[in-house]
Amino acid sequence: MRALTREDFERYRERRLRGGLAGAQRQRGKASPTTVNKELSFARAVFYDFIAALEDRGLAPIPNPVRQDRTHSIKDPFVAEPKHPTRYLTDEEESRLRVALPADAWPVVAFSLLTGLDRGAQLGLRWEAVDLQTRTITTERRKGRRG
Repeated sequence: MRALTREDFERYRERRLRGGLAGAQRQRGKASPTTVNKELSFARAVFYDFIAALEDRGLAPIPNPVRQDRTHSIKDPFVAEPKHPTRYLTDEEESRLRVALPADAWPVVAFSLLTGLDRGAQLGLRWEAVDLQTRTITTERRKGRRG
């Protein structure tokens, strides 16, 4: 792990975006920027665990070659991801959805449509996060989510 460099991860990124990895037994197709970033995020986490293990053993830590550089002084191994516009249901689509669903399912779907909360946030919701007087819901931003 000590021999891996930022350039190694930049080459990995480019190969994944083009499609396939040299020497791989299974040929992979072209990866999306989101997939490549998830793979690089995993590698970054593994490196941070490795660095912590070195420090626990009293050994000199190494720099993490997959860390993101917020100052842009060095090339970032992560890929810029395209922004996906938020799409809202039209009134007609919402009406068709309501008709297609069982009556007891509609309140859950309506809550999702009106709040924009995804299933995980809805299932994790607790009463202490709901303020009926101000009509607000407070949720924690989950790691890895943008927007």
